[in-house]
Parts: sequence; C-alpha cells; structure tokens
Amino acid sequence: MHLLLYGLRGAPARVMYQNPTLTLLHRSPGRREYLRANKKPIVFDTGLNCWVVLDPDLAAAALTDPRLAQIDYHEANEELARIARLSLSNIHFTLAHNPISRDGDLHVTQRKATARHLANHRRNMGAALTAAVDRCAFRFDTAGELEVMSEIIIPAVNLMIGALIGVPVSGDEPAATMSRLFDRLGSARRHVEADRQIGEARDRIKAAHDDISEAEVGAALSLWVLGYDAMIGTLGESLRLIFETQSGSALSAMSFPDNPPETGVAYIARTARTNLEFGGVAIKAGQRLRVTLQSSAYSDDPKQQARMFGAGIHTCVGRPAALDLWRALTAKLATIDRKVEFLGSKLRDQDYLFVYPDYLKVHVT
Repeated sequence: MHLLLYGLRGAPARVMYQNPTLTLLHRSPGRREYLRANKKPIVFDTGLNCWVVLDPDLAAAALTDPRLAQIDYHEANEELARIARLSLSNIHFTLAHNPISRDGDLHVTQRKATARHLANHRRNMGAALTAAVDRCAFRFDTAGELEVMSEIIIPAVNLMIGALIGVPVSGDEPAATMSRLFDRLGSARRHVEADRQIGEARDRIKAAHDDISEAEVGAALSLWVLGYDAMIGTLGESLRLIFETQSGSALSAMSFPDNPPETGVAYIARTARTNLEFGGVAIKAGQRLRVTLQSSAYSDDPKQQARMFGAGIHTCVGRPAALDLWRALTAKLATIDRKVEFLGSKLRDQDYLFVYPDYLKVHVT
C-alpha cells in the first residue's frame, strides 16, 4: 500500500497513487493525478473483487443504465440484522425512505418524496446561509491558526441541515456515525449505535412538527443521515485542495471554482442484473461495479464536473443546497484580503465510502 495513503498532508507535493488494488484509491493523496492520467475506462480489481468504472463518461452511463441495479442497502441491513440477531428498526425505517438505498420504482418514489421535502423547506435556507457566511467571514478575518472543519464547515452544515429538516443540529451530536452505516467496514456495534442515534433523531423530528407523516419523517431523516457526511466531506476536501495548492496567497487572490473541486462521496455501487457487455467488457450477472464519482470532479469540463453529484434520476437531490452553501462561502472568502497558509489535513479513519477530513488546519495572517 502506498506509504502516503494515510499520511498527514503537510506539503503541496503530490505523489502518484501506486497501490496495486483500487480499494483505497479514493483516499489516496495521488488520486486526482491517477484518475486524470488513467486511460482505462473500466477495470476489474481483484482486491475489491468487482469492476471499477474510472472514466467519467462511462460512470454517468453506469448510473443511468437500467441493466445495472442500485444496491438495496435496506435489504442488506435486514440481512445483517437477521444474521447478527440485532434490532435495527430505525436504520430499516431510514433506509426504506432513502433514495440511494432503494432500486427501481422504490428509488423513484423515495427520490420524489425527498425532493418534495427539500422544495418545501428550501425557503428556510436563507437565514442559515447568512449565519454560515457571517461566521466564516469573522473567523477568516481573524489572524492566527484556524481549524477549518470544526470552526467553519461543520457549523455551516449544521445550520443547513437544521434548516432543511426543521430541527436544530448542533456540533455536539455525533451525526457522522449515522451516515457511516453505509460503510461496508461498519461493525455490528457501530450499526447498533447508529440505530440508537437515528431513533433519537426520529423522535426529535416528530416532536418538532405537528401532524407530520411517517413519510415526511423518513424524508427528513434521509437528508440528515446521508446528506450530513456528504456535504461536510465535499466542502472540507474542496477547501483543503484550494488551500493546499494556493497556500500563502490572499483569499481575495485565490481561485474558487463555481463547483466544488472535490466530492465527499467517492463512488456509487451497482450490480449487474444479467450477463451484459458494458464499456467494452463482459460483466456477469450479480457482479458489482464501483462507479467512481471523483473522476467527474477532476474533469476540466464544467458539465462533466457537475456529474460528481450523479446523473439523470440518480442525481443527488441535495445538490442545489450543497452548491448554494459552497458558492455563498467561497464568494465571501474571495472578498477577504487575509493570507492563508496550509498547515495540514488528515482524512477520518475507517471510511469506506466518504472522503471526510478529520481536520484541516491553516494559518491566517
């Protein structure tokens, strides 16, 4: 495994990814260079025992190909609960209402429900954006060392998620554990803890709204459970890249792209429904595909970059909210004359799916 895979990123120098398996490519410091230089659209990885879609155009095609099934995390968690004899009723409830957890018509139904919930609550985002931007401006306009994740990103996402679900979200809540239930490396103990947390969140949502339906509770939980880590990871890693590559520059002189240059969700999984040919290779029924979203984020084409949020009916429903927050924060940063020196960052340990900085430290002068 590459020596820098889990290392502290304290210098701008990047090293090409050299791991013989793609298992942890999404966490490698050299992933951007590797994916941009890659010439193989799809490869079979023996370490993962699945196909890995690396080309951004092919990734978009995989997300919308009806021959490829979305992984049903709801069924998978039911199987885990049965085998391990666990009670995971709150996880089952949440995954039943989460679009990314269901396939076919169930996916379409839950995606529409989540989209309706977002549309009904988006009017609450204005105040959250203002508060997030004001906090960002205050912290970056103060000289000294700054830990960006805990001081800027997590509070901003707390405000956004709280506005979208109608329940205040504080930094004291370990909501990340809820999102990490999607990780294949998650232990039974972590699933039990996630189920407890989701149960508490479920009760809070019910208590905050009169006559709320179970479907509406499910939609709100869906946004909280999946959207939290995804949004924090996307914003945190994107600012990490900008501060690392433009270290020493004034914020007002930095280049902030319209779309986040990194994604907190590295890939989406698919399963072949039948034997098929895809991307010039023969795929057997039941074989899995890891569809890399990072390759789209690293494209020079803005339209291609937008596909890091998915494609077609599999586009992330939280994309508008994430972009609103990214653009509001970076627009404010671009008005600040303070210089920022990148000190280092480290990804959160034991993440199988999310790319989430555990910390991001800079020095402001």
